[in-house]
Amino acid sequence: MKKFIVFTVAGLVIIFNLAFANRQVNPGELAAKWRLRADNSKLIGTIEIRPDGTYIYSVLPNYNQNGSITFNAGKEPKEIDLVAANGRTRGIYKITGNALMLFLGNINGTRPVNFNTGAAPNSILWMGTK
Repeated sequence: MKKFIVFTVAGLVIIFNLAFANRQVNPGELAAKWRLRADNSKLIGTIEIRPDGTYIYSVLPNYNQNGSITFNAGKEPKEIDLVAANGRTRGIYKITGNALMLFLGNINGTRPVNFNTGAAPNSILWMGTK
């Protein structure tokens, strides 16, 4: 029985490590203050992604949120999670030069699987520039 428990615990540790091996706190190329637009419209806010794995998100005129952020740049599309007091928002992102495409699902909802906005009707596609 003891061997079974040891192998079970070891197996769970291996599965956990494989599942989160590519998850990063260091944002790398995302570390910047991005000006956000919804679907290429007028400026509606900013998200500042900091090198320490935190963020400040501001939507005009008066909504602010901050929290921690993790990434998985090893996935395609690249994954991003924003964690705040009100829950976890899962999303995907793509950077081309100084342009950011950030597609976020609902709070505590599922992650969009691609940038097709029709496939995720309650999600928000943000376009950002540094």
